[in-house]
Amino acid sequence: MAELKAKGMDTPLPDGWAVWQLTPSKYDPTAPDGARGGKMYPCLKSPPMLDFDDEGNVYCPQDSCDTVLYINRSTQQAQQLEVPFPERTAEGSKFPKMAGDEYRTHTKKGGVPYSGSGYPRITGPAIATAPNGSIWMTLLGTYNSMVRFDPDPSKKPILYEFGGPPWAVNLRLIHLTFSDSKYADGVSRIYAIASDLLDDSAVNSVVILQFKTEKDRGEQFKTCVGQRIIPLPTQDCACHRISFVDAEIADKPRRSRSIVISEMQSSKLLQIKVGNVLQTQRVIEKISTNAEGFEVRSYTLGQDEAGLQV
Repeated sequence: MAELKAKGMDTPLPDGWAVWQLTPSKYDPTAPDGARGGKMYPCLKSPPMLDFDDEGNVYCPQDSCDTVLYINRSTQQAQQLEVPFPERTAEGSKFPKMAGDEYRTHTKKGGVPYSGSGYPRITGPAIATAPNGSIWMTLLGTYNSMVRFDPDPSKKPILYEFGGPPWAVNLRLIHLTFSDSKYADGVSRIYAIASDLLDDSAVNSVVILQFKTEKDRGEQFKTCVGQRIIPLPTQDCACHRISFVDAEIADKPRRSRSIVISEMQSSKLLQIKVGNVLQTQRVIEKISTNAEGFEVRSYTLGQDEAGLQV
């Protein structure tokens, strides 16, 4: 720090957060407004990731708050979007105590608090756009839940509660990627990872979610029909990121398709070939509406006589 200070580069800790938009050719480090030739969109605490929809609008979770920053590309205006949370989470969580009521940074109009008790009420950290244009976000503070934003911004986001088997109750989803039905296996999937990064009781796992293939592009990645949970061979590894790889290999008749997972605590990369991961366990879907008017899709595992069938 002393060396940085001597060079005039001792940057103080931030006292605010924002999303910075910049056209590289307009970069100006001397701009008087401090935006260095770009535009600053102030946001709430700790924006970890962002992604864009097909129209170039921005969705940005804030993993110390319970809303999502939305930036409209056309109007260049930002707003906070309310998102649904589960009504309750599993008992006995060892999630840090700091992630409690202080994260309830927003209430409905009139000061009425939200009825959901999924703790902590934080958004993200991961958010990503599916091949059909829908936007999916993990909810690290809950168990095996995500939120789907429709490509049509007039529609409310949907809460997905995927559940899981008794041995994998504590699944805290931290990142996700997609496999489209255009690939050889003809299925639409989300590959997510659950991590113990902030919860020692959580299981490090790959969560495979298979979706019904729809002719209507807007309806793709909407109805989950199968789930498979694969515990990672290295537990206590704080798995952190997942990526889907579809590669053409010379002299091979089939493309090589894998997921690659980073294990931060163990300093490893795990590769899983998914070309032969063909089966998932059938799930039963229940659609309801919560007290805030959000659609909730909850899933329980079906009993397949022949095992994993979907």
